[in-house]
Amino acid sequence: MAKNLLELSDEEFVHKVNQAFVSEDFKNEFGSSIESFLQTGIDFLRNAIPRGDNFFTSSEKLVRILPPKIISSGPRSFFPLSFIHSNNYVSKRLALIGDSIHKIHPLAGQGVNMGFGDVICLKECLKHNILSGNEIGSWSFLKDYESRRQKQAISKMIGIDSLNRLYTDDNYNNLLKTPIVAARTIGLTFSNRVIPFKNFFINQAIK
Repeated sequence: MAKNLLELSDEEFVHKVNQAFVSEDFKNEFGSSIESFLQTGIDFLRNAIPRGDNFFTSSEKLVRILPPKIISSGPRSFFPLSFIHSNNYVSKRLALIGDSIHKIHPLAGQGVNMGFGDVICLKECLKHNILSGNEIGSWSFLKDYESRRQKQAISKMIGIDSLNRLYTDDNYNNLLKTPIVAARTIGLTFSNRVIPFKNFFINQAIK
């Protein structure tokens, strides 16, 4: 698709972008029916159980907002989505952070958060190492940083990659597409409406 968009004239490209803003071709009737059923059930539970508003958010009112209109485009380019993870975060007196050790799809906007997490963890390990009287580049300190960050980074990368695969259902046949649509609809509805789930994913995203 990216190559096809590059081959379009500026006028055709602008038209395609504006059309994408208002198109609803992505909607799936089966997924919409599941979401409607879940939303109704959650609304019922929120009102039926004591202190239901502590467990479920209120349903969101859909407000139609007109999208922006693109009138022109400049030079265009594209880059492939990547999923890269290094087996080693450290070497002798060396610690890597950020994109030098992990690259993920930009769809979740978590690349910079993971980099910040690397810096925070490295700072904590360095502080502990110095206060313990060890040499600043000691191997045990470096391996501690690597172990802690790999546990968090790998699980987050797998989650984001799985999310990406859930939304690339054009590559699947109908036999697989139906359960995939159901799974993502149920998962996203619960993570948005069920407060404990929502808080869990928010906390994971900021680590």
